[in-house]
Amino acid sequence: MDFDVAAPDPAGMVASLSSLGYSLPAAVADLVDNSVSAEARNIDVDFTWDGQSSWIAVTDDGRGMTEPELVTAMTVAARGPSAERSATDLGRFGVGLKSASFSQCRKLTVATVRDGSWHVRTWDLGVVEHYKEWRLLRDPGDTTTTLLRRIAG
Repeated sequence: MDFDVAAPDPAGMVASLSSLGYSLPAAVADLVDNSVSAEARNIDVDFTWDGQSSWIAVTDDGRGMTEPELVTAMTVAARGPSAERSATDLGRFGVGLKSASFSQCRKLTVATVRDGSWHVRTWDLGVVEHYKEWRLLRDPGDTTTTLLRRIAG
């Protein structure tokens, strides 16, 4: 078999995902869909407007994710439309969380707890563009960690 590997450039893919045209309400709705798919009964959306330090948090009491599930959820197109999913899963292409978030921000952190264990992963688009690799960060940084602790109460 003679072939070329034509993997997308991470910076180009980020630019493509960021420009899909989500409005802020549509992006937040896409994130809330993930909470619904996780069987959450309570979902809160918090907005803090502070210029470059603005943030939005979508928190829920859903079932949470294991560490491998979190990495899969954070991987662009990790599960295509033919992947086996529960009847309540509203996602189909594995890009909603990332494209909705990247359309509004340059840093996405997901923190989840399952069976008492916390797992956190962060996409920092500046890191992806700088290293030209999909470096999914395990440490969200001090500012985000402080914010997560505040949100978790």
